[in-house]
Amino acid sequence: MLLKLDVTDEQMALVNQYAAKHSLTPEEAFKAALFERIEDEQDLKAYNDAMAEYRKDPVSRSFKELADELGLE
Repeated sequence: MLLKLDVTDEQMALVNQYAAKHSLTPEEAFKAALFERIEDEQDLKAYNDAMAEYRKDPVSRSFKELADELGLE
């Protein structure tokens, strides 16, 4: 699939500098940045969901208690 983006000359120069610094093509830099942003947002949602669940029932266990509960040694 081909994706076309309109960017200013200044923005493209910044992308080119970033890509060169990290040994990437501009296309690879855009793709990496996009998927890193998506992953960050998914991680933040998982964190917020877990914190909301914890706030409803703030039970905490020691590492040993959790390992015992999960059958780990």
